[in-house]
Amino acid sequence: MNPTSYTRSAMLPLGVVTLLLCVACCTWIEYVFWARKHVANMDMLLAASDGVLSGTPHWRAFQNRLLGPYLLDLFRNVSQNPYNEFAKIFLMLENFALCGCAYLLTRKVSLTVLALVSSSVLWVCCIHYFSYPWDFIESVTLTMLFLFAVRSAGILPFVILFVIFVLNRESCIFIGLFLILRGVSPIVFGQRIAVRPLTWGTGLVVASIAITEVLRKVLFKASMLAGVGTDTLHEKFENHFHHLDNGTVLLTGNKFAILYAMIIVVFLACTYVGYREKAKNLLAIGITMTLYTLSIFVFGILEEVRLYQPFTGILALTAIYLLFETTSGRKWRSANMSFLARRGWIRT
Repeated sequence: MNPTSYTRSAMLPLGVVTLLLCVACCTWIEYVFWARKHVANMDMLLAASDGVLSGTPHWRAFQNRLLGPYLLDLFRNVSQNPYNEFAKIFLMLENFALCGCAYLLTRKVSLTVLALVSSSVLWVCCIHYFSYPWDFIESVTLTMLFLFAVRSAGILPFVILFVIFVLNRESCIFIGLFLILRGVSPIVFGQRIAVRPLTWGTGLVVASIAITEVLRKVLFKASMLAGVGTDTLHEKFENHFHHLDNGTVLLTGNKFAILYAMIIVVFLACTYVGYREKAKNLLAIGITMTLYTLSIFVFGILEEVRLYQPFTGILALTAIYLLFETTSGRKWRSANMSFLARRGWIRT
C-alpha cells in the first residue's frame, strides 16, 4: 500500500476516548491473569532476571538479554513488587503500540479495536507460569517491526529498532534478515536487487551474531541452577534442538499444535499475498516471520506457550492488514463474508 493513498479524516475525539478505554481495559485484564499465574513463582522470575546482571543466570542463553533485567531493576526504586509494576507498564506500552500501528495501517477505530481485543485474548491464552522481562519487550519490538516493514522505505527505523532489540534477545537477527529479504525480493518480480537494504541487512545479521556471542562468553560466569555450572549446552548461538519432540507434539494435534499451526498459516498467508500482489515489503516480512516461527519449532518447545506471547500483536496486525487493506483480502471477504456485507456489518 502507498502511504500517500490515505486521505481519510483524522480520528475524532470519540475514537480517541474509545481506544484509550480499550487499552486500559485490555491492559487490566491481561495483568490480572498474568499476576494470578505468576504470584507463586515470582521469586524465581526475579532471580532469573537478577542472575543476568550478576553473570549467574539460569542458562547461558539468558546472558545477552540485558535490557529487560536492567529496566526491571530500576522498578525496585519505586515499588516493593518491581516485576508487577514492570508488567503493567510494558503491557500498556504494547497495547498502545498495537493501537498506534493498527490505526496507522487501517485508519479505522473499529479495526484498531478488533486488533487490540484479538491480541489481548490470544495473549491471555498464551500465559505460561514463566514469562521473562525480555518477552514483554519483544512484543513491542515485533509489533513495531510490522509497521516499519509495511510502511517505511528507509533503513533508519530498522537500525534504531535493532539497537533496542539486540540488547533484549538474540532474535534481533530477524531484523537484519528482513532487510536482506527486502533487498533480494525484487528478483521474484523480475527486478534488480536493492543493494542498500541487502548491505545493511547483512551487516545487522553479522552484528547480531557477534554481539550475542561476545556477551554470552564475556558476561557469563556460571549458572545459578544446581548441577548446571558452566552451562556448556548453551555455548552455541542457539539453545538445544527440539524439532523431533516438537514434531511429535504437532502430530498429536493438541491445543499447542493448533496454536502454532495458526501462527504459521497467518504468516504464510502474508507471504502469499505479498507475492501475489507484488508487494515486496509484505513478501519480505511474511517470509521473515515464517522463518521466525519455524525457529521455535527447531530450537524452542512448542508446549512452552510463553514463546507465542510476543507474537500476539504482530499476528493481529498481520491478519487485520491482510483482510482489510489488501486487494486479496477484499476479494476474499466478498467471496466468503457476503452475508455480513448484506447486513451492513462490513464493507467489501
